[in-house]
Amino acid sequence: MRISLSSFRLWVLTTLTFSFLQSPINANGDHYNSPHITKLTLNKWDEFTMKTEDAALIVFYSPTCPHCRSFDPIFRSLATDLRGQARFGAVDCASPGARELCQIHQIKGVPSIKLWHSLQSNPSKRSHTDFNYNWKDKKTLRNFVTGKMLNYATSLTENDVNWTLDGFTSVDKFLNENSHVPKVITIAKSRDLLGSIKALSHRYKDQIAFAQISCKRDPKLCDKLGLPDSHPSFPEIWLLEKGATNIDEKWVYDSEKKYAKVHQFLKDWSEGSIKGVVKEKVDTTKPIHATTPDIYHHYCHSTSKSCFLSLISPPDAPNHPSELQTVTKAHSATSWLEYPYVFISDPSYKQQVVKHYGLRDDGGAAAVLISPKSNEYTPYVGSWDSVEIQGFVEGVAGGKIKRLKTEKHVVLKEEPQAQNEKNKEGTEERVRDDL
Repeated sequence: MRISLSSFRLWVLTTLTFSFLQSPINANGDHYNSPHITKLTLNKWDEFTMKTEDAALIVFYSPTCPHCRSFDPIFRSLATDLRGQARFGAVDCASPGARELCQIHQIKGVPSIKLWHSLQSNPSKRSHTDFNYNWKDKKTLRNFVTGKMLNYATSLTENDVNWTLDGFTSVDKFLNENSHVPKVITIAKSRDLLGSIKALSHRYKDQIAFAQISCKRDPKLCDKLGLPDSHPSFPEIWLLEKGATNIDEKWVYDSEKKYAKVHQFLKDWSEGSIKGVVKEKVDTTKPIHATTPDIYHHYCHSTSKSCFLSLISPPDAPNHPSELQTVTKAHSATSWLEYPYVFISDPSYKQQVVKHYGLRDDGGAAAVLISPKSNEYTPYVGSWDSVEIQGFVEGVAGGKIKRLKTEKHVVLKEEPQAQNEKNKEGTEERVRDDL
């Protein structure tokens, strides 16, 4: 098949036009345009890059450079991901107001990517590092930035201290030395903090004391803290109020772990707007018998933690002890999740829960994991087997089992004829040790 010269010219023109329209540069040629990227000129340089402790990633580019055009969406995406954690700037080497910067920093080719950062040993001193890797690899570029962020978190490790048989010496030391301020302990599998938590330790260095524990580096410490390697919700964020000197006084941050969310939470917490979302301690060896609506609402509605609510036979039923023993064993096995295990045996309350969440009502195992803060729930479909229940709870916590949405959680109502018979003293009934 022969193609005429005019047809070939038309094909080339069409192809080039289509490629231009598909490029990440918009029609007016505005490169690196983002609310999270600052266009730098000589008079803006010092204020943006040098008079700060933040890491500042700068790209030097030219509007006519094809590789600069390809790097544009990657740089904009990273600037969006790390907004508030690091600074992002762009220098147009063809612009009269910025050309001098490219000469000062001896830019020989574009795109040229450099990171200005403070030294951990002397935060007031600034230095810069060239990015000499594949700029198309966003993950490598991200790690390049977060790796140079200042880290004000104390690294807690068993190797640095003399251990006692019944204490966490390095943890105790950190808590006692910082008893005058609120404290945040981040526990993760990897050695380094998440970039967002690392940035927050910098943001709140004068208000909150931060510490980090790496379960990869110190598995024994994590085991002593009740966090096995299979723990599904790493990284964990533990919080301790001002004055707390015992790790048992911790409460767990149980919400989205993105920078903006945690930043706002810590801001409110440090200013006193939030006080101990999960201050109530739960006996990790016994589930809780909700004999009244108040007990149920206290453990399944008024905290930020999820609760595992099981509907078992009435106390006088023949199979009641075996069902209860199963829930107790499952609770003990997953107590590191710190979920209160609540059970209801009153037929009226059980029916209200079954109806609201659409649970089984055929005499089989009926239970639901309730997440009050997010208006979510997960029905349990299985048997009264402690290993099966444990796997269910861990699966939901780890995101392997889907949670369902609800407009509101069930509010138990006491039957009129039972109001004067149940819980006369207003105290909760706990499971006996010998069950």
